[in-house]
Amino acid sequence: MTSAKSLKSATSSEETREKLLDAAKHVFVEHGFYDATVRQICQRAEVNLALVNYHFGDKLTLYIEVLRRAMNVSKFRILDRVNDAGTDPVDLLHELVTEFLRYLKKKETALDILMRQERVRPTPAMELIAEKTTRPAYDALCTVIGRILKLPASHETTRLVSHSLIAQIKHFGDPERSVARLDPTILNGKTDEDLASSIISFSLAGSYPHGVRNGLATRKPRKSKLSKSPANTHSL
Repeated sequence: MTSAKSLKSATSSEETREKLLDAAKHVFVEHGFYDATVRQICQRAEVNLALVNYHFGDKLTLYIEVLRRAMNVSKFRILDRVNDAGTDPVDLLHELVTEFLRYLKKKETALDILMRQERVRPTPAMELIAEKTTRPAYDALCTVIGRILKLPASHETTRLVSHSLIAQIKHFGDPERSVARLDPTILNGKTDEDLASSIISFSLAGSYPHGVRNGLATRKPRKSKLSKSPANTHSL
């Protein structure tokens, strides 16, 4: 049987690990990965300097664990439904774009700040970020659009439409910085659902002559010179 002393020791060790992770999150947000130090993290956590090596090995492993936790919390649950044959793909795409828009407009989180820092000064953790966040979101988007267009997710036309959607989502998802400067009244009275409908209609118009209304999923996509190669990609 596990002794009370062993249980207390294990609990204490887990509490120390949690304190380090919480302190590291704040220090990485404030200083960035490269400028943050293990000493700063340990001082904030009020633990011995050697405990970072004991629990994580080094600063990079600690940083990756901070990112991994933040990304698990922020995962879009809708991504799990993209292959659900019982869900209308047009409705699912509308829901997906709406959720992305809302995510971009919400209050900035620690993960958002860390991701912005990664874009400016990438770290060795960038591949993990792509694997856990951007690639799954992109692949899900391609899957849903492919279902609508009756094309594989890897088809070039599918991927081009996906990139068109991504660009518009980023533009409308940051209204104060970009949209308001160009046209201060364009978003007046428009909900995220309204914007999602506009984005989807525009992006699919090149493949469907009549947009996304009136039985879009049954229409045949226009032939495109760009739609011959099913080359695979994961870049955004």
